[in-house]
Amino acid sequence: ASAAQGVPDVIFPKGTYKVSANTADSNFYAALTVHSGQNLIFDSATLQLTANAYDYYAVINIHNVSNVRISGGLTIIGDRESHTGTTGESGHGIRIVNSSNVYVHDASIQYTWGDGVCVGGNGTMAEISSGVTLERIRTYKCSRNGLSVIEAEDVVVRDCDFTYTDRVDPQYGVDIEPNLGTADHITLENVRMLNNGVGGLCITARKCTQAGTVQCRNIETDSKCTIYTTGTNAAGVYNVVVDGWRHTQKADAAIPTLRLSGKGSLWVKQLRITNRSANKVLYPFDAKDMRIDGLTVEDDPAVSTKGTLAVEAASSVAIRSRTAAGASPASAAFETGARWRAAWTRPSGSRATTSPLASGSC
Repeated sequence: ASAAQGVPDVIFPKGTYKVSANTADSNFYAALTVHSGQNLIFDSATLQLTANAYDYYAVINIHNVSNVRISGGLTIIGDRESHTGTTGESGHGIRIVNSSNVYVHDASIQYTWGDGVCVGGNGTMAEISSGVTLERIRTYKCSRNGLSVIEAEDVVVRDCDFTYTDRVDPQYGVDIEPNLGTADHITLENVRMLNNGVGGLCITARKCTQAGTVQCRNIETDSKCTIYTTGTNAAGVYNVVVDGWRHTQKADAAIPTLRLSGKGSLWVKQLRITNRSANKVLYPFDAKDMRIDGLTVEDDPAVSTKGTLAVEAASSVAIRSRTAAGASPASAAFETGARWRAAWTRPSGSRATTSPLASGSC
């Protein structure tokens, strides 16, 4: 409303503002609706959501708009502890849908009924979010994911922490999982995904119908991480590069926590693993075009009786420059039939324009 009245800058002075998700937006409800060209400035302000029973809502709703900025030190407290409904997984802190040129920085998002932040589209690849930058975002005790990236392109996530996500699956720190088309040119840089209910990072092309690219630089995880570079559609192939990855497998891990699969390409550079469990950690399976350069393994020899690395049907996996401390980290199977495309290039392919809206979207 402020933007429509010619007031693009809205300042929230320091304090706690109790807000209610009462504004209808299709099947969603919103507490604050942001308009095109609007700049919301939070001077160390807190938005505290009052309890509701909705399945679909957002504290801040950024939908079908462009040129939006949220800055200045925002805290969002959701209604997870007081929610009066028992169903649903889409009560988000910040919802960004079919919007472009969106910059959100310096925000703490806690206790949401759904995601901390959800970035997606309207159900077609012609109506996706693009040009989204998230910097210094911290999520804590969100219910579905700290961050979900669904249908989007040119998304940068930098200097962020996504932690202690739990309640309803998937329960990842960051989940890049399109329901149609693809998520393309997604970048994670200096991102920590720790102490989440199921896993730290999920990148999956299982439902993709087009190629996509994901780059990660300097990330840290400590629970299950899943990278699936292909899906059921032959055109849905991911090209993933991770440059700088610190991963810890905790003592209570019952299965290998680095699970890498697919016929797309995956190149991991400088992977440092700390294994505090009695189980293997790295588990490539049904993999093609997978390369790991610069692997350092720190095993606790008192518990890591099985070694760290396992492989299943991975005839095209190469691991180079291995360094180990403690138990032996490697198997000769990794050196068999290694194959890799040397250059990381943007996949080609046109975008689909229509598809029904799938469940689990923003």
